[in-house]
Amino acid sequence: MTPDCHAAGIILNKRECRLYLI
Repeated sequence: MTPDCHAAGIILNKRECRLYLI
């Protein structure tokens, strides 16, 4: 899990966040 997804990524980039979760 990357910091981008952990914080603003969840709000700004939901698609990218899911990719990191996988």
